[in-house]
Amino acid sequence: MKTTRQLQAENTKKRIVAHYLDIIRERPASEVKISELCKRANISVGTYYYYYKDKDSVIRDIYYHIDERFIEIYKALRADSYVGRILEYITYTGKEAQNYYGLRAATTIYQLQMKIEGSFFLDITRPFSQNLCKLLNGAIAAGELRPGLDIRATTLDLLCIFRGIIYSWCLLKGEFDVENMIHTTVAAYMNHLRG
Repeated sequence: MKTTRQLQAENTKKRIVAHYLDIIRERPASEVKISELCKRANISVGTYYYYYKDKDSVIRDIYYHIDERFIEIYKALRADSYVGRILEYITYTGKEAQNYYGLRAATTIYQLQMKIEGSFFLDITRPFSQNLCKLLNGAIAAGELRPGLDIRATTLDLLCIFRGIIYSWCLLKGEFDVENMIHTTVAAYMNHLRG
């Protein structure tokens, strides 16, 4: 059981993350001022620096926020088949990147990823990857995908497809519909895996 102090710290960090996301939806991260973030989050600058060494280090907690969303999306899957749930999971996650985070925040998150230590995008132990592994294993066991499929390699392929589409969407400044592009591309890839 968490102490009151631990719960208070979690809530403070969640508030900081929520307000940071709000700000980077409005304008580039380079224009974010710690003082403004603190004012919006109703904390002191000292409190901010108690948790984070600089403006960009809050990105780690943004990834934890994203991971929580991956878990929620996974729990809400409704498709009748494992392959359908894989498609639904990746497509919905892309839709969330487009509609919830938005172009500016998604672009900022990608940019900041390159600046911080540790590669969250490549970490196969994060919920997005783990959920894909579970779904792929289920699809193989149910006979929806060919037996002997390399789960790790397939998960990495799906992550590359997903990240590549989101990254391209950011580079092209939202020129295409993420949900449609992910759905079409992942559906074609999943058909290839049926054998």
